Amino acid sequence: MDKRIEYAMNTLINTEIWSTNLYLSLQVYFEGQQLPILASWLSAQAQDNMGKVYQMMNRIYHEGGAVTIHEIRRDIRQWPTPLAALNTVRYPNFTYYARIRIHPSILSSRGCTQNGYM
Repeated sequence: MDKRIEYAMNTLINTEIWSTNLYLSLQVYFEGQQLPILASWLSAQAQDNMGKVYQMMNRIYHEGGAVTIHEIRRDIRQWPTPLAALNTVRYPNFTYYARIRIHPSILSSRGCTQNGYM
């Protein structure tokens, strides 16, 4: 596996894990706020993210690469209102996506879309 592809996919894996952590934190918050529909939606988002993680990990292993999982660094947040918590979901990890510099041709050659999903 090309090391640039491996690095890019590992970056995406870690970004998805970071997002999953946020979604699970929000799920717990909304359950505590007695908002089960939002909690259920966030649970589905977390599961979807981890499905993508497993797909990318399998792809890396299948092509002879190595998966690197980094420590999750995220501030613990206490949201003052459900609306403030929902605003967190709008662009939860923009700074992580902004760090990824992957040429579109690399993604498309590997079966990924512009947002990095397979």
